[in-house]
Amino acid sequence: MHSYGYKKILVVCGAGIATSTIVVNKVRNELSSLGIRNVYIKQVSIAQLAATVNGYDLLIQITGAPSDYNIPIVSGVPFLTGKGREEALQAIVTILDLNAT
Repeated sequence: MHSYGYKKILVVCGAGIATSTIVVNKVRNELSSLGIRNVYIKQVSIAQLAATVNGYDLLIQITGAPSDYNIPIVSGVPFLTGKGREEALQAIVTILDLNAT
């Protein structure tokens, strides 16, 4: 998939499989319900993060990822627990708007 014109979100968790899949689907659905569809979301494991993070607009972390990347970070935990979900979603929307070209 070409991501030209899309905002790019990277979701990272321990293995990059189950938990990140849940968060990817929830974030995609939440953004879609707000009419935001020009988003490309990729999930990776913590081991893949360093090799993948360049070129992304936002990092959603479910596990403790290093914060020394030059990219905004939002916790993905609220999309699993429901607690703080609205605030996390608003942070994502704000960051994506700030990165608009």
